[in-house]
Amino acid sequence: MLMGADTPSSSTDIVGLLREFGFPIFVSLWFMWRVEKRMDRFTDAIQNLLTVVTVMAKTLDGLPNGRATTNNEQTAPKGPKAVAP
Repeated sequence: MLMGADTPSSSTDIVGLLREFGFPIFVSLWFMWRVEKRMDRFTDAIQNLLTVVTVMAKTLDGLPNGRATTNNEQTAPKGPKAVAP
């Protein structure tokens, strides 16, 4: 049935269509908006993680043997080795 301006039931048809499809469309748009907000937060978290990993990689790249030494680790003394008689 075509809705025209001259039919008396056109306003009730529009209200019926809004009642039938308006709520599902509203709920769909609301869920899409919520998901987009979460995606923005996830994007920020991934960018922060990338920054931290990059800084750690640069720090480890500049160290000898490619590993960090902590204050608790003992380093071997650098000097002449003792020779057994």
